[in-house]
Amino acid sequence: MTGTKMIRLSILAHDRATGDCTLPAKEDFTGFPDGTLKFLRGLRKNNTKTWFDAHRSDYDNFYVAPAKSFVEAIGVRLKRIAPAIVAEPIINGSIFRINRNVRFSNDKRPYKDHLDVSFWEGEKKGSSSALFFRVSPMAFTSAPVIIPASICSTLFVTRLLTRRPAKNWRR
Repeated sequence: MTGTKMIRLSILAHDRATGDCTLPAKEDFTGFPDGTLKFLRGLRKNNTKTWFDAHRSDYDNFYVAPAKSFVEAIGVRLKRIAPAIVAEPIINGSIFRINRNVRFSNDKRPYKDHLDVSFWEGEKKGSSSALFFRVSPMAFTSAPVIIPASICSTLFVTRLLTRRPAKNWRR
């Protein structure tokens, strides 16, 4: 991707034994190309199937391919820290699908205007602790998600993630 600006991410590998942090090797993920944000901005303005179909190659080149590289590069580093972490560089694996489920939503836009990626521990996605990343035209977001199995209700998780705990929830 010579001649293009990149969205640079600090991806450090931490060696527990020595305490050293190192940058990834050259062949690893180096950032999302400008085309990623350009595609997401265009999708935000023109969220229709017609526009998406006309920009399918941008989706493949600037959304799917860099997301797969990101999952592969980060997954290796996360396994050094948490060996049970799962990193699946596929759509509906670590990479969230771009299609929205509009069946029960008032918002009928067919596509998400952001890229979501997650890494989790355990056999089932969403059943335990996870790391979540979002790339959007507005920001790059990362967050740890901790879901204790004993209190894994949708309402609790929603309140926890939106920082609106239930009235009777004690810290």
